[in-house]
Amino acid sequence: MSNPPARRITIGGVPSKIISIPRRISLSASGTGAVAIDNKIEQAMDLVKSHLMFAVREEVEVLKERISELMDRINQLEYENNILKANASQETLSQLTTGGNSVAAIAAAAAAQQQQQQQQQQQQQQQQQQVTAAAATVASTAGSTKVPTVTAPTAAAAAAATAVATATPTANPANGS
Repeated sequence: MSNPPARRITIGGVPSKIISIPRRISLSASGTGAVAIDNKIEQAMDLVKSHLMFAVREEVEVLKERISELMDRINQLEYENNILKANASQETLSQLTTGGNSVAAIAAAAAAQQQQQQQQQQQQQQQQQQVTAAAATVASTAGSTKVPTVTAPTAAAAAAATAVATATPTANPANGS
């Protein structure tokens, strides 16, 4: 009995291992039985190949869909990230770029907080100046018959100043005044 010739099969255009199939069937006088077996083996290999190709194609389609979904998700997250970055404070952005736990991020946060406190103090000083100016305006026009013109932002301050200017001190028997 001789060794059969080696067969090379391809799956998806890629050649695979060389397969040799031993013949254990004794053939009769003619070689027609060997040809029939070889044809059946070839058909079986083609069937296996087609099944593998079908399974691979299905898996490729599933993976393509998944990649497409992930790309859409990435695009959505990048869009949201850009919007959030555009509307975020410098303090937040500095924490993002430095990792959030570094000394530079802490220093930036402290500087931002200090700047915010300074802005609040400036606003309080401006409000006090407005109240003082309104009180001076009311005091200077108290003897006049002309009605003072007060702008809308200082109307409340002027009313408070008028109440202070027109209030008369009352005697308080508890402290002797």
